[in-house]
Amino acid sequence: MELLSFLIERVVTTKLLLVLTFRPEFTPPWKLRSHITQLTLNRLGTRQVEAMIEKVTNGKALPRAVRQQIVSKTDGVPLFVEELTKTVMESVEAHGHGPLHSLAIPTTLQDSLMARLDRLGDAKTVAQ
Repeated sequence: MELLSFLIERVVTTKLLLVLTFRPEFTPPWKLRSHITQLTLNRLGTRQVEAMIEKVTNGKALPRAVRQQIVSKTDGVPLFVEELTKTVMESVEAHGHGPLHSLAIPTTLQDSLMARLDRLGDAKTVAQ
């Protein structure tokens, strides 16, 4: 926090672009100044999540029920949309093209990342 406060104080007199992200519940200790712009990013809407799913799957079709689960479980959080979609696609590839409704779709981003790590085999230890 001290480093960030220091940089924010100096950014007005230097050629520096500082981009920070934080959760809504965080209250920055620095005061808003004329050289600071704060943007609030909202969660993605259903159409935007559907578009992300389409991009991540490279146009491969997922059943509507699976897409709806991804939309509802990710709650519009872009990183979670991407990771959960990748997890679903990896599960499909690992288990063949059986019934997709029987897939165990992770409920949190951490569960999704852990599922991907579990499929790494020996590399899991290195990744962790």
